[in-house]
Amino acid sequence: MQSLRLKQVWLIMAGLIAIGSHGMATELTLEQIEQLALDNDAVLQAKLAQGEAFKEQAVADSTLPDPKLKLGAMSVPVDTFALDQEPMTQVQVGFLQMIPRGDTLQIKSQQALKSSEASLAEVDDRRRMLIAQVRAAY
Repeated sequence: MQSLRLKQVWLIMAGLIAIGSHGMATELTLEQIEQLALDNDAVLQAKLAQGEAFKEQAVADSTLPDPKLKLGAMSVPVDTFALDQEPMTQVQVGFLQMIPRGDTLQIKSQQALKSSEASLAEVDDRRRMLIAQVRAAY
């Protein structure tokens, strides 16, 4: 917690130094400092990305897996590879589709959506914590 506050103070100081080094004599407002802190927080960005990833996973979990096409040949003569040379030669064509039992797809999708909601709630909590720390340091 203490190291997080130090990072926020350093972030504010770096912003002030950067503005001062460009020859501008203006001060940053509290809103600008808060926005700087929110924009440059790696944990916040990671949680946002994680929440979006869970949303996308929920969409993927609610769909059936891709179907597969199966092709095969049995008892093919290897000297000529003529399919009509031997009467035992067989050509097989198949279509495979995995269909999960019950409400598996819906349940998996709901789990991913709940994980997304939890991650986005952590983002909201982190934003509030950062703003509170910036205000306390300001």
